[in-house]
Amino acid sequence: MKNAIIYTRVSTDEQANRGYSLLDQKSKLEQFCKFNSIDIVGHFQEDFSAKNFERPKFREIEQLITKKKLKIDYFLVSRWDRFSRNITDALAKIKLLKSYGVEVNAIEGWIDPTKPESKFMLSFYLTAPEVENDRRAMNTANGMRRAMKEGRYVSTAPFGYSFTDDALNKRILIPNEKAILIRKAFELYSQGIYEKEEVRKMLIPEGMSLKKSAFNKMFHRYVYAGYVVVPALGDEDMQIVKGVHDSIVPEELFNRVQQISLKKSKITLKSVKVNELLPLRGFLVCPKCSTNLTGSASKGNGGKYYYYHCQPGCKERHSANKIHSAFESYLESLKVQPEIIELYLAIIKDIFETSEGNRQDEIRKLDEDIVKCRENLNKATEHLIQGTIDKDTFRNYNEKTKRNIATLELRISEIEHQESGYDKYLKYGITLIGNIKEYYKNSTIEIRKKLLGLIFTEKLIYENSNYRTNGDNEIINLIYGLNEFFVGKTMKKGQSKSDLSLMVARRGIEPLFQE
Repeated sequence: MKNAIIYTRVSTDEQANRGYSLLDQKSKLEQFCKFNSIDIVGHFQEDFSAKNFERPKFREIEQLITKKKLKIDYFLVSRWDRFSRNITDALAKIKLLKSYGVEVNAIEGWIDPTKPESKFMLSFYLTAPEVENDRRAMNTANGMRRAMKEGRYVSTAPFGYSFTDDALNKRILIPNEKAILIRKAFELYSQGIYEKEEVRKMLIPEGMSLKKSAFNKMFHRYVYAGYVVVPALGDEDMQIVKGVHDSIVPEELFNRVQQISLKKSKITLKSVKVNELLPLRGFLVCPKCSTNLTGSASKGNGGKYYYYHCQPGCKERHSANKIHSAFESYLESLKVQPEIIELYLAIIKDIFETSEGNRQDEIRKLDEDIVKCRENLNKATEHLIQGTIDKDTFRNYNEKTKRNIATLELRISEIEHQESGYDKYLKYGITLIGNIKEYYKNSTIEIRKKLLGLIFTEKLIYENSNYRTNGDNEIINLIYGLNEFFVGKTMKKGQSKSDLSLMVARRGIEPLFQE
């Protein structure tokens, strides 16, 4: 009698969607072997795709054959597509096994290897599964592309989103509990004072699990602004279409982040070297020729001495120690009286509460809406039990209500974050304004640079041992000019602090710096 190994295989989708049964394949192979007096010396089955031969059980069979641990005459499958869906790989494997005296064959589509013309049939049997596979892949790709053009996100759910089914039983993204971290990341980076990695590290304690590379790419993913990118294909250009899912980041915020990221990328391409001993380089201009002062070290008795100086041809040159000392004295002169700080704090808080409304009332209303949604869901469940609505109607309503609840909970999280951080960040910013010299002296070179860039929007000029700005500085006038502005001004009886706030140019309520 001849000996045979029988091999049965299905992929997950074939088992679920096509009804291919391992048991049915095994039964047919056993009947064939019994009828033809073939002895089965082994049965191997697995749940793996036939796109290649990287399959655990197939490799095990190959080891038995190549190491001659079993005397095998046939490698039998029920159909050729159970063996492979790749004609090139399949012919190579058939040739390899033949060199060990093993004939590969299928009981549905039997090939007689002694007849030369059988090679035509073998090619046909092996090509058909590959063509079917390619056609199925093309149909899947076309279907996904159509879905993307309809605004549906078809890839793995990105961080901050989960998939659910909509009323049409199609998958749709909905924000999950991590969405608030995405929103925070965009808001922090949009301030322009943090690098992306700084933002990521700030959010790690709150649950940010994205690694550095994925986090950086996150800021450029249109899905968070409510859009879907349809990649270019053939003659079709790339398209960006409005998604059917809810955005996590408002378009305005998303666009602002793109602009900031682009500006920073241009800066990094210049590879500007930061010298901790010359923090004012890039902020000083020559009082004689208005050219940016640079800085360098000179060797002398006792070591290196640093200087700020103009370009060749101009004799403007100052000791770095002298310039730094004068600059700290300049920062010391920027004083804000305690009562002015308190008034400023009260005014901004009053503006905040007036413009934003009472957060607690808004949260309370959102909580009430969530309770109503859950009550309505309970009523719908009762109607389903009583048979007054069908299962499809209930399922659609159930999914819609759950999405509404998720959206309401996300809004509550946003409001709570704003509320909890408001006093903390505002007081920190006011404290910084009142102690600008100490913050500057005790900061790293990177923070010093950011601090200078935010406060001094115009270049600084050092002349006659004093500093002045090259033009009017709105920030200095706004913050430190309040001393003169409020001198002699008192609140009248019944006057709101917001009335005084109208005398101050509104520049937003976000603090300049955050911890």
